[in-house]
Amino acid sequence: MTFDNVFQGGASVDVFGASGSNPLDKWKVSGAGVQKVYDKSVRGYVLRCDGDRPSIRMPKDERRSLGLVQPFLVLQVLLSDDRSFSFELHVSDKGKTRRRILFSTSFREPASTPLHT
Repeated sequence: MTFDNVFQGGASVDVFGASGSNPLDKWKVSGAGVQKVYDKSVRGYVLRCDGDRPSIRMPKDERRSLGLVQPFLVLQVLLSDDRSFSFELHVSDKGKTRRRILFSTSFREPASTPLHT
């Protein structure tokens, strides 16, 4: 699924969430340990990523664009204090300039290079 033909003129577009009977249908899931579970602390369903290097990508075909044109991306992530975590996000603009954003608990200070934002 891409968002090329979805109305994006509102305040937000829901791209990734745990709603619906099978929220991972639109995503390419690699590795074991990605599951939809009920979390009491947020009083709702969440996607839990446990195991050895679970990977989730959208769209399933990596040659296609997701087609999002919103100016902001909001991520809501709940992390365990005792476990390491990394999150890699690849974005490109309309000029096809690609950027990679990497979040990790192993970094102490933010850093930016021409290849990594």
